[in-house]
Amino acid sequence: MQKMVTKFFGLHDGDTKRAFLMFGYIFIVIATILIPKPLRNSLFITNLGADKLPVAFIFVSLASVLVIGFYTKISNRFTLGRSSLLLST
Repeated sequence: MQKMVTKFFGLHDGDTKRAFLMFGYIFIVIATILIPKPLRNSLFITNLGADKLPVAFIFVSLASVLVIGFYTKISNRFTLGRSSLLLST
């Protein structure tokens, strides 16, 4: 099976382990994002009601626009390493 996967994806010798580790990492990241999302929405609807959900989505999009604008200004002034360090502290 490993030979078939290696041939299908065009992996070189020794890349199979690395590819499977990267797949596992991406799977865990996506699962961590997607699994809590319905829980968050259901808790919001239970506590505040379904009629306020569109307003919450609008606020989230506006906040995203502000954060992306701020990050863009910072990233234009600094190198990637310095802007990441600045935002993480």
